[in-house]
Amino acid sequence: MLFGDHLILLRGGGDLATGVAYRLHKCGFPVIVTELPRPLVVRRRVSLATAVLEGEITVEDLRGVRVASAADAWALAMTGAIPVLPSPEWPPVGDARRPAVLIDARMAKRNIDTAIDQAPLVIALGPGFVAGVDCHAVNAVSTYSASVPAPSQLKRVRRQV
Repeated sequence: MLFGDHLILLRGGGDLATGVAYRLHKCGFPVIVTELPRPLVVRRRVSLATAVLEGEITVEDLRGVRVASAADAWALAMTGAIPVLPSPEWPPVGDARRPAVLIDARMAKRNIDTAIDQAPLVIALGPGFVAGVDCHAVNAVSTYSASVPAPSQLKRVRRQV
């Protein structure tokens, strides 16, 4: 792995998170995905979360494998597969290791428990996060700011000729 010493922890294994994992994996980063013991994903065929239920899944050429412990996840992440740990908490109780980057991709519409001090770099995807408070960066594409109206709220303006 090109960036083997920069482990990425991805919280959530839905379709958006799987796309993020795919890109990071292709760039050479080891990735660990954490997911709920009973995933809430809708698009299961394109979600690494499916590995929690089925043991493993392949999305394009990305292979996700369910693991039972954080130690197994760390070991598998260095082999080229994506470990999927059915644990909503990180680090698990008794494990002091920290990832280089934590990405919250759970799309919960609010900040559940992500804190800016959980990793040297914390990135959040989706609404409900405040950059500089909850995380270091928020993906603006996946959410709308409260000060910017959603496209459905914009009024059409007729051009005066």
